[in-house]
Parts: sequence; structure tokens; C-alpha cells
Amino acid sequence: MPSLNSTTLEQLAEFNLDSFRYRIPALVFLSFMLPLGIFGNASVIYIYGFRLKQSNVHLFITLLAVSDIISCLIGIPMEYYRLFLFYNYPSIAACKVEGFVTFACYICSALMLLTISIERYVKVCRSMGTQVSRKIAKILSGAVFFVSSLLAVPLPVFADPHAYTLDDGTVVQTCTFHLEIELWFYCVTYFIVLLSVLVAMFILYWRVLKTARSHVTWTLQRRAQSSVEAIVDATQPSKPESGTKQLSQTNRTVIWISVVYATSCVPIFTIAMVTKLFTHLKPPNPLDYLLFILYQSWILNCTLNPVVYGFLNSKFRTEFRILLNLILARTNFSSVEKSGESNQTGSSTTR
Repeated sequence: MPSLNSTTLEQLAEFNLDSFRYRIPALVFLSFMLPLGIFGNASVIYIYGFRLKQSNVHLFITLLAVSDIISCLIGIPMEYYRLFLFYNYPSIAACKVEGFVTFACYICSALMLLTISIERYVKVCRSMGTQVSRKIAKILSGAVFFVSSLLAVPLPVFADPHAYTLDDGTVVQTCTFHLEIELWFYCVTYFIVLLSVLVAMFILYWRVLKTARSHVTWTLQRRAQSSVEAIVDATQPSKPESGTKQLSQTNRTVIWISVVYATSCVPIFTIAMVTKLFTHLKPPNPLDYLLFILYQSWILNCTLNPVVYGFLNSKFRTEFRILLNLILARTNFSSVEKSGESNQTGSSTTR
């Protein structure tokens, strides 16, 4: 990082403070999403990891929540720090750590979602063939975390706060990863690979949905033709079997998680590519109110997944209500205990 004299540093601090208002909406957005992400992902880890029936897809969802909660606990607070000191960013170490953690979790989410889509494809479309064993699922999970960390190594290697000169002549020092030429090519490559992964995932899910619908149709037709009792049942409103319903819920859940991931990451990388070419040297302007919020769209990936589980999975909703009631009951019990101790203390003082 180039050294800056004291006068320049004072000017940087003043310029950063004057332009702080453009970053306030983004900070408010982060403040709203942070507790949602921490509590939601902690609930997912507890429910999918310990309460629901153990399965490969539940293992993958649990580990996806682990990656998401790391983003919430480390990535979002470091993003606070970056936004507060956006044009006067002082720390090389913080810039490198934020880049590594953010991209490692991003890559981990993409690879884990790809792994889930492959597992769903094998489970539904190749149900008569060899299935993914629990041991293989654990090995795949470990490999995903290792490969994600490995692929994120360029960020701590090349990321540094650098001095840039804006179009109006103002010198700023900012930690913005896609502005360095090495990281620019890294981001472009990652974006292309990411789009390929998303296309592959949705092709697999299209096959899964198509096969699942064919299976349900075939099952209902066979049931209707098998016996007189089945014909009688067919004249009544049919209800899906519990196994079929659970399979459908699981498929819808992981598909919508993938949609949330695509919605959260594609815009930010598109904006990064465009701002690299056109707007990264422009001084702050009213458009930054929107741009700073759009730059934070990455946190939707690590905070909204629990909401998807809540909407689409009835078992998750049931377990979440039980967990919430347990937390509230313990909170009320603690309040009653403290109140009782306070009354006892008051009585002793009176005596």
C-alpha cells in the first residue's frame, strides 16, 4: 500500500466523513439483515442438524447454514468497518480477511448447492441405481469446504487498500476487490464459472421436477387400475402420501434456495463488472445511495435461506415454533426467577 503523508490522510478522513451520508442506507440494510441471518441460520443448524431425520440433503443444508452464519458473524461486521471507512480504508489485514471470508463463503454456497442438486438428481432420477452414501456425503462436504477455501486464496494474496484518484482529482484509499487487475480477471473467471454452475443446477432440477411429476402420475394411474378399492379411492379427492409430500417439499426448498443464491450474487457481480469499466473513478453522487445497497445484495444469500425453509417446509416450521416457544419459556422463567430473588432481597432488607 503506498504511503500517504499526514496532510493527505487528513483530507481523506474529511472526504470520507463528508460522503458518509451516501452509505447510511446500506448500513441500515445491514443492521436489519444481520440479526435475521444469525438467528435464522442458528435455527437451521439446530433443526436440520439435530431435530429432523438424518439424511444427505439435511447434512448439506446444515453445512450450508454453517457457511452462511460465518458470513453473518465475520463478513457483515467487516463490511460495516469497510463502509464506515470506505474512502479512507486503513487496514491491509482487514481488507484481505474480508475478501477471503466473503469469497470463500460465496464459493462454498455455490458448490454446496451444486452438490445438493446432484444428490437430488441421483435420488429422484436414478432411484434404482447406486445412491450417495452417508460416508460419501460427509467426504463431499469436507471437500466443498476445502476447495472453497483454496479457490478464495487469490483474495488475501492480491487484495490491498490502494490509493485511487477520482475524476475530480480527489485521492481516496479504498478496499474494493474488483479494481485490481489480478482480481478483475479473477472476478470475471469466477462469474463465468458461477453462471455455468447455476445453469447446470437448474437443468438438474428441471429433470428432477419432470421425473417427480411423471412418478406421481404413474403412481396414481396404477393405484386407480389395481383394484376396486383403488377405483373407489380415485373418486375421492386424492391426498399425496407423506413420503411423496416430503420429497416434494425438499425439492421445492432446495430449488428456491438456489434461486435466492442466483438472485443475490448475479446482480452484485454484474454491477462490479460494469463499475469497473465506467464508474469506479467517479466522485460520490446521489446514485451511490442505490449502488451501496446493491453492493450488499450478497448478504441475501446468507440471510434469507431460513425464510425459504420456513415458507416451504412444514416440518421446519413445526420445529421452529417448538424452538421459539422453548426460548420464550426459558426467558419468562428467568424473568420470574429474577423477580422472586428481587422480592426476597426486598423482604430481607425490610426486616
